[in-house]
Amino acid sequence: MFIEDPTSKFIIKNTCNYFEAFQNIGIELSSDEKNIIIVEDVTAQVILENILRELGNEFSLLFKVKYYPGGAEEIYKKGVTYSEEEEYHKFIFLDGDKRKPKFNPENFTQKESDDLDFLKQKLNEETNIALEKLGFRIDGNKQGGNIIQKKNSAKNYMKYLESNLYYLPNNIPEEIIWNTDFAIKQLKNSDLAVPAVFTNDLKQNFMLFSQTFVGDSIEASLSAVKKIFIREFVKEKNADFKYLSDTLKKMKDLVTA
Repeated sequence: MFIEDPTSKFIIKNTCNYFEAFQNIGIELSSDEKNIIIVEDVTAQVILENILRELGNEFSLLFKVKYYPGGAEEIYKKGVTYSEEEEYHKFIFLDGDKRKPKFNPENFTQKESDDLDFLKQKLNEETNIALEKLGFRIDGNKQGGNIIQKKNSAKNYMKYLESNLYYLPNNIPEEIIWNTDFAIKQLKNSDLAVPAVFTNDLKQNFMLFSQTFVGDSIEASLSAVKKIFIREFVKEKNADFKYLSDTLKKMKDLVTA
């Protein structure tokens, strides 16, 4: 892609993604064509969207972050469809408190790979959901379903999760963005009273801050307050920011390889 620099000279960008190329000539592609990152709450969605923008056009154009309601269990079931359709451009990013071991089926022995009970156990360890409840498309028979299809589906899904499932660095998104010093500074700069104590309950801290800073703690106010903290988080670029940005770079490498 040819890019005009501030001196009106043209430079060549060799590793350009086609989203960026089309935008450069004034064409916006449908968001449905982008690589999708599914998260389990709105706060995680806004955090990742801000980091993508900070990383530049090649990231914000390449990915779309979607909040999928229903919690981790529903997202795991959604991931089954992605694995069955080999949609490796779709990723899952769960809260850190959902972190579980991931297994690469290529590392299983032949005996383990042929053992349906073993595969069920590993899948349950990874998702906390029984194979029969994940929603795999399996042909029926008198034995309760095609055994070969079950084994192949379980291994394909574990392979998908091994490369496309990620976790936030802390238990919940609020833990990533909460900053006590920043909260106190914001309140003092606005001549507002600082709460007597901020606790280890970070969601409660945001409620307290919102009640003091905005005057209430309704959902819209909490969302606006969190965005202030997210901007500060992106500005600071601490270890959690680096972890998340490095993870997004890894995703980019996977979809542009």
